[in-house]
Amino acid sequence: MGITIPHDRLSQSALQGLIEEFVTRDGTDTGYTDGSLEEE
Repeated sequence: MGITIPHDRLSQSALQGLIEEFVTRDGTDTGYTDGSLEEE
């Protein structure tokens, strides 16, 4: 069970944090780097 929160109800920093967490979490096939997303 989950909660649906429309993306336009999140602050810019909260949305950025969720996106970063999703794309950098372990188990993705994108690999691991020590750099930030801004550096990629």
